Amino acid sequence: MFTGKAPWGGLYNRVLPDDRLWQSVLEPLHSGQPGFVFTGMDSSLAITDVTSTAENIILKVADNPLQPERPDLIISFLGQDLDLSPRVRAFGLGDQWTMDRYPQPEARPLRVKLVVSPAGSDVIHNLETALRSGLKDRRPAVRRSRSRFGSDSFNAAWLIDPGTMTWTNLSPVDGLCRLALELRHSEVSAEGTDLDNAYEVTVNGTRQPLSWIQRDSSHTGNAYFGIVETPPLDLKRGSNTVTIRTLQSWCSIRGSLRLVPAE
Repeated sequence: MFTGKAPWGGLYNRVLPDDRLWQSVLEPLHSGQPGFVFTGMDSSLAITDVTSTAENIILKVADNPLQPERPDLIISFLGQDLDLSPRVRAFGLGDQWTMDRYPQPEARPLRVKLVVSPAGSDVIHNLETALRSGLKDRRPAVRRSRSRFGSDSFNAAWLIDPGTMTWTNLSPVDGLCRLALELRHSEVSAEGTDLDNAYEVTVNGTRQPLSWIQRDSSHTGNAYFGIVETPPLDLKRGSNTVTIRTLQSWCSIRGSLRLVPAE
């Protein structure tokens, strides 16, 4: 579990908590049968019909002073989980959005509802059946066309032939933001413009005009990258999709999808 140093931000805010056995930010409760079952030698306990406004639900181990050989299990419902990285708190796990400064989630009342009961065979069966049925995958995903791609190096995707990259299931974003991308603008020089018009960017199906705001933001060999920005975008309604289409050979897309608040 990354601690905030990975290029995509990591799971935790620099410090890795070492007492978490399970947490909903990594493995969400099943939407149809949200609950837990704890089984033991003498009895079993079910916690079912769980609903909450928690940012994260955690199952962890705690010392039992009366029976040190049998540690306790504790379920915590956290209205705010400050151990998570700002990026995960803002956009969820694995999302490709990044920002130079992430907004602080607003404080909200913590509400929890659940049912505690003995875990009969019917309850265990229902939860196991739900588990086997799986979860609909709503995580962000990146799809590449069947065009030829070079090896990913310099934190960049290299499209040998014209092709597309599509990011789906991106989180809603409050407020207007510009999408900033680092694209290869030349294979000639730091001032070159030979690849300026080699990219088409669509957001939620609408093609966006691009403005080059910086040249030679980074380079390697004869690959010179620069920064483009879209006009302000409204991304707060549902999940979002971004597609980048390249029109020439040896285009390249570096880094992630960076959002810049539109002032």
